[in-house]
Amino acid sequence: GEERGEERQLWPLKTNTLAVPVAGPGSVLFFRYQLFIMVWALVIAGLWVAFVSSTDGSLYSLGTENPESPRELCAVIHRGYEQQRSLMSTKAYFLAAAYVTSFVLCIGFGILQQRAFHRLNLHATHADFVAYVDGLPPISGSENLEEILKTELQTALSQDVVGVSVGWDFAQHSDRILEILEADVTALEPASKADGADEGAAGPQSSARWKWFQGMDKLMLTQVLGIDLTEHSKTPAGPEALSAESISKSLVASPAALVVFKTESGRDAAVNSKKKISFRGSTLQVQALVSEPMGICWQNLAIPRKKKRERIWAAIKMILLASFAWSVFIYMPFAQYTSSFSYSNGDKPSVAVTMSLTVIVVLGNLVMYTTCAEAAARVGFMLRDSQEGTYMVLYTFSILVNILLDAALTGSIAYRTAVAQRARTYGGTLIADLTRAQAIFESFEIQRQLGLAVFKYCWPAMFLIPFVGEAIGANCFTLHLARLVVSSFSHIKGFRAQQALKILVPMDSGRYADVLINITAAVLIFFLPGGYTLPLFIALALSHVFIICFDHYRVLRCVPSFCFCSSVVDDYGQMLLILPCALTLAAFVLKANCTVSSSFCVQDTSLGLSMLLAFTLHVAVHWFILQTIVPKLGNVKEHEPTKFTYDQVAGSIAPSWFNLNPAHCLRSKYFYKHPAPCTYFMQGKEHLLRKNEKSMSFYEDQRKVVKEMYFPFALG
Repeated sequence: GEERGEERQLWPLKTNTLAVPVAGPGSVLFFRYQLFIMVWALVIAGLWVAFVSSTDGSLYSLGTENPESPRELCAVIHRGYEQQRSLMSTKAYFLAAAYVTSFVLCIGFGILQQRAFHRLNLHATHADFVAYVDGLPPISGSENLEEILKTELQTALSQDVVGVSVGWDFAQHSDRILEILEADVTALEPASKADGADEGAAGPQSSARWKWFQGMDKLMLTQVLGIDLTEHSKTPAGPEALSAESISKSLVASPAALVVFKTESGRDAAVNSKKKISFRGSTLQVQALVSEPMGICWQNLAIPRKKKRERIWAAIKMILLASFAWSVFIYMPFAQYTSSFSYSNGDKPSVAVTMSLTVIVVLGNLVMYTTCAEAAARVGFMLRDSQEGTYMVLYTFSILVNILLDAALTGSIAYRTAVAQRARTYGGTLIADLTRAQAIFESFEIQRQLGLAVFKYCWPAMFLIPFVGEAIGANCFTLHLARLVVSSFSHIKGFRAQQALKILVPMDSGRYADVLINITAAVLIFFLPGGYTLPLFIALALSHVFIICFDHYRVLRCVPSFCFCSSVVDDYGQMLLILPCALTLAAFVLKANCTVSSSFCVQDTSLGLSMLLAFTLHVAVHWFILQTIVPKLGNVKEHEPTKFTYDQVAGSIAPSWFNLNPAHCLRSKYFYKHPAPCTYFMQGKEHLLRKNEKSMSFYEDQRKVVKEMYFPFALG
């Protein structure tokens, strides 16, 4: 066998993902973002300790009491109200400090992220040589468009052009093209003894399974895990399937193409010239493109902008429909059931029913996660970063809607409980007799119950359980099940076995949304008594220790290779940090009302409008700073074009603008008939790529990827 030194190694588990771009510069920003959330949570916890320590310390337990009798409840309400009023100024000053600190930290972190990205982006990559060409007319694949366009652009721009990767419209044949390309890649792999050992052996074990087992196999393994269980993989395509050559000629060019220049300075000169090029009755425009090859959705280049805008609105409608359906069929029945209890004399939901709210929260988030991911994918963005950023924003706001629904349900339960217990305000008025919303919300018993509800909602239902479930269910269990399937079905081997062992959950920007939702939910405790503030923020920090460790392992060992090419997704994440800062300011307005200064004392609608005004004002100021000041302070060094040429850079980085374009690879072999065609890039198959500049193939490294041993819990 090969020596370990002759294999291409995986990233060691001790790799510092906070500094090393294992999956593009965006991956470093991704892990730094998670670290920032932990630091922010600890800073807020430290501020809280500092302010509470200046008092008698009663804020540490305010609102955490659990009275067991009406007499104890009256005592808790009386004592709690007095403590809350006497210490309200301390809470208000803490919120002012927390707001200013959070605002400054977010802006400073945004600047540091910009600087980190520019520093990491100094290394020469494929992105330094590419530009985007828009305006191509629909041209048939029967013409050698790549060569024609290369010559035209080179003449018009007076720059050396390496090649052109045309965005062919292959949506109609996408499955067939990928089938052909995968077969071509598989054919290049030397047959191993393991692959040939079963040729004369008995048929696949799946044929001997009971029929109802086979149906379960198809449902769970094929539909859920995506494992191909068919036993006729070597059967040639039917007569209705088009040949590869006929498909390559039937393609039609989309308006978009990517032109690759020999040097970065040549690319920059072509883009800066803003020259309009006449080509077959159309006007071509060369534009800048910030992306790496793995960041392009090649199948979406043919989708026009107008259709994308329509799909965005359709995606929003899809998410609203899913949220409405979840509310009607899940939240409302649960709310109706919990409302059926009188909450007096022990008539209240059982512990199991109460815990089911945690399940509803987790499942609700999972439903919105799946819906938003599907909605963003259907839009048809050309750049994966744009798709991921859109998904993150949609997911964040959809979960915020879920949080509002949960808050309404929790508030209703808290009010009914207080009414059933005949709880009173500090002044002796029954809560049932209160008519003003502000008076009901500020009554200590409602505040106490809401504080406990927010803490239980966040920890562990939101902060930890979904991520532990993701680690165990979507990664460990999925991999374990896939290994059992591969070992049980003898016809699943070679490339098909590798495909089956892919982890179910891919790497995406959803974690940005997850942590943003966590900190937004944590900030809600600022509106309530302070007893749960310290444990909640410590729980937030500790939970994210697990999350960042899990993601570190997942990136280095679990998911297929990916690339966060740009800072687009992180920019979206920076903008969404506006929400917790704005909520903190709104909480300050609430707590400072009639407390810090006698000149500011408003009630009811005026108080609500004041909080809304503060929230909106912060959003505007924070947004303005992110759009103007942060980019200027973040980009501290002028970028200098690399001295390397494209063939030198492409010779060391396998995925390129050509071998990731399915249509280009198909045409290289079946239309241009290159002796050494451009081989389609597949993760783990880099050793099959062969250098041939005529087919735009520049990478060759015949070392295989080292085989990684799995932990015992993943063994079949």
